[in-house]
Amino acid sequence: MYNNKNIVQKVKSSIWSRVVLGAMLIGMSMSSQASLAGFDLQDSPDISALSLETTYFEETDEFTAKGYASELHYNGLTYQLYGDGKDYVLEAKIDNNGDFESGSISIGGWITKKDGSGNDIALPDGYMRSPTNPTLLTGVLSQFGFENSGTLYFLFEITGGDAADFFGGINSIGAIILAKSGFSGDWMSNFSSSIAQSDNGVAVPEPTSMWLLGSGILGLAGFSRRKKNK
Repeated sequence: MYNNKNIVQKVKSSIWSRVVLGAMLIGMSMSSQASLAGFDLQDSPDISALSLETTYFEETDEFTAKGYASELHYNGLTYQLYGDGKDYVLEAKIDNNGDFESGSISIGGWITKKDGSGNDIALPDGYMRSPTNPTLLTGVLSQFGFENSGTLYFLFEITGGDAADFFGGINSIGAIILAKSGFSGDWMSNFSSSIAQSDNGVAVPEPTSMWLLGSGILGLAGFSRRKKNK
């Protein structure tokens, strides 16, 4: 009888372990769809993009944000960026439920020898401008979140760019806060904006912590935002 009880307890323990493991795996699989909202960005490195034009078409689930990148904040300095005014391109597939499917980010242009006030400044150490079609940063969007106020949040895996090493290098995780997108809480309606702006940098807390939060392992928490209403 004693042995039978032990067997039953072991079976129950095994079943419970599998249930917990299963829940964790489900949380992991859902992490890319978790509501990723409210994180902050480190002050540096950071690329600011202004006067972005956004559009969302609910029929095709296509969201785009296009414009220009204006400044790079790196190692306590601000560098003016130069491009053709169409250097910033973010594209994402977001369905009518607000679920993210896929997307990409490309920030073109190059770093100038001018600071935010127009004064001469040395280029950052290690920066090498591509001779043709200079691109600062490229990446594949991996996670998405939003607030009904119009602020959108993305994480992306860095795939290239002349400034990629400033953000941790290839395969590192970058983060985007895109404000004034025109979104008002309804993914079943088209929307647009001509005054959107974004900050593109490194998230606080680190992406690993946010992933765990999204999977439910650490629980839910609210994070303050530094640049929501810049």
